[in-house]
Amino acid sequence: MDGDADRLVYFSVPPESNAQIDLVDGDKILSLFAVFIREQLSLLNEKEDIKNCGKARLGIVQTAYANGASTNYLNNLGLEVNLTPTGVKYLHEKAAEFDIGIYFEANGHGTILFSESFIEWLEVRSNKLSSGSKGLFNGFSLQF
Repeated sequence: MDGDADRLVYFSVPPESNAQIDLVDGDKILSLFAVFIREQLSLLNEKEDIKNCGKARLGIVQTAYANGASTNYLNNLGLEVNLTPTGVKYLHEKAAEFDIGIYFEANGHGTILFSESFIEWLEVRSNKLSSGSKGLFNGFSLQF
C-alpha cells in the first residue's frame, strides 16, 4: 500500500534482475482486470439466450496520462476505451455509465463499478447455473 493506504502497488522481482523490480502500474492493473472480466462475461454469455439478458456493456475509462500502449492494446482487443479529463471524479462519473466500468489512473488509484442491473442479472444467472448443474455450482451463491 502507498503512504496513506488508498491504493495498492503491485510489483514483481524477476529472477535474474539484479534486485530490480517490475512495477505493475494502474494501466497494467486495468488491462489485467479488463481481460479477466471480458473472459468471464464471455463464459457467462456462452449458454445464455441473448434475448433474455442482452450483453453487459463493459467500459474502460482512462485519462490522457494513460500509457498509449495500454490504450492501443485494449482497443485492439475490441474493448471500448473512453478518455476523460484527469481526476478520479471524471473517471468515476464516466465508468458509472456502463454495466461494468473499469478505471485506474497510472498511479494505481482506481476501481471497478458494477451497475445494479448487471448485479441483478448476475444473480439470476447464478441461480440458473446453481439449479441446472449437478455438483460444480451446487451451493454457490453471490453475496454483495
